[in-house]
Amino acid sequence: MSDLELEKKKAFTRLYINPPLPASDLQQAKQEKVEESEEKKVEEKKNERGPKEMAGCSIRILIMAALLMAAVHLQVSAQECQSDIEGLIRECTKYVTKIGPKIPPSQACCDVVKNANFQCVCQHVTQQVEQIISIDKVVYVADTCGKPLPHGQKCGDITIP
Repeated sequence: MSDLELEKKKAFTRLYINPPLPASDLQQAKQEKVEESEEKKVEEKKNERGPKEMAGCSIRILIMAALLMAAVHLQVSAQECQSDIEGLIRECTKYVTKIGPKIPPSQACCDVVKNANFQCVCQHVTQQVEQIISIDKVVYVADTCGKPLPHGQKCGDITIP
């Protein structure tokens, strides 16, 4: 194909396949592009986490890490009631931590509570665990599940009211 034929083909393509937009259509296309860009920025801002959300997430992660460390310590020192401790950590943690409202425990948590040997579990509660759990919530969960803790029983350094 000669250079002249190639130029004719390019000119044909520009004029008939990709014709230039009239000025009003060109302005409208630019405006639509700007609006799309602004909508995209607004959507990106919605998806960003603010400092409050990040702080809340960080606190939850910190609590879970502390509970995990405490669980590891408890598991090492509490061979005789290890499955009770593991079950209580797995099913009841969110109902007994100091942070958050007092909420009724799940059926899975109650099932573990009903079968747990609290005399054994309480012997293995460390100061680390005491800093994380609310004794009021522990008593509430045990009562709600139908297995109240004996008043005056020691659980770590805490005495059950």
